[in-house]
Amino acid sequence: MTKDFQKLFLDFKEEFLTEFKSFKDAMERALRSEDRGVRTEMDEMKVGLNHISKCLDEANERLKDTLKENKSLKKENEELRQRVYVLNRDLSECQTNLIKSEQYTRNKNLEVKGVIQEQSESIPEILKAIGKALGEPILPSDVDVCHRVPTKNKKESNIIVQFQRCEKRDKVLEKSRKTKLTNEGIGLRLAESTSESEDTPIFVNEHLCPYLKKLLGMAVARKREHNWRYVWTKKGRIFARRTDSSDVVSIQHESDLDKIISEIRSEHA
Repeated sequence: MTKDFQKLFLDFKEEFLTEFKSFKDAMERALRSEDRGVRTEMDEMKVGLNHISKCLDEANERLKDTLKENKSLKKENEELRQRVYVLNRDLSECQTNLIKSEQYTRNKNLEVKGVIQEQSESIPEILKAIGKALGEPILPSDVDVCHRVPTKNKKESNIIVQFQRCEKRDKVLEKSRKTKLTNEGIGLRLAESTSESEDTPIFVNEHLCPYLKKLLGMAVARKREHNWRYVWTKKGRIFARRTDSSDVVSIQHESDLDKIISEIRSEHA
């Protein structure tokens, strides 16, 4: 009985060891297979990470190149801005000098507007009549050149007078601003005019160059828009004043027109 039990125990032990060995071998095979899978996955991840690293390196290099190029472009842009600033400054100076030159050639001139035009008229005689009305004689020896010039209104043409001396021109201009001149007042009358109420005014102004004439028109429009009291010219320059006690504003460029608005705002601040 004991021998049978021992034999049975030995057989069980042998069978158990065989099964355990078989289980161990199976587990080892499974672990080796799983390890190969993990290694494969890790290898794939390593390849992926290397690719990502390479891409990041390339992106970093491109970023460096972009930053370098951007820095270069900023420098170039700043240089261009400086060149544009200098060119604009030089252009502005050239325009200012050109305007001054154009106006200088008109320093002895006056522009007479509103004089009735007749076929057989004599401009020197008209000027003589204007001088008499002003109380400032205008003799032929005072005048270098006088003639009519066309205007946008084909029915009217202004008279340009160039005096021999600026002093004489200034005297005539000063008195014309204090005297109300009319066509009838200098002996002119429309052929169809029969009543004194139809008399038309005559205006004597400085002869401004085209740019200043346009600027004066803009200043007058701005004056009306913002209820300023005065806009006038003196020696080829334009001035404005809101009230009798306000500061005088010099207007030499279109940008100076903004002074009218800014001064109004400062007074209300």
